[in-house]
Amino acid sequence: MATSSRQRQAAYRKRIRERGFTRLSTTIDGRTASILRNLAEQHNRTQAEVIQLGVLMAARELSATVGD
Repeated sequence: MATSSRQRQAAYRKRIRERGFTRLSTTIDGRTASILRNLAEQHNRTQAEVIQLGVLMAARELSATVGD
């Protein structure tokens, strides 16, 4: 018996959670989305990897400016 799309999606989400990932839904402007896609493509990275790096860089920069 073939699995339904609901069952496949549930299994996929379970595997993602088991790997330590969290789903996040957000809305960004078109320019930011374009930059994100271009960075990911140019550097052969996923959009998630580009976002992760951006967040880490922002955390570092913001913590450096806390004393200002």
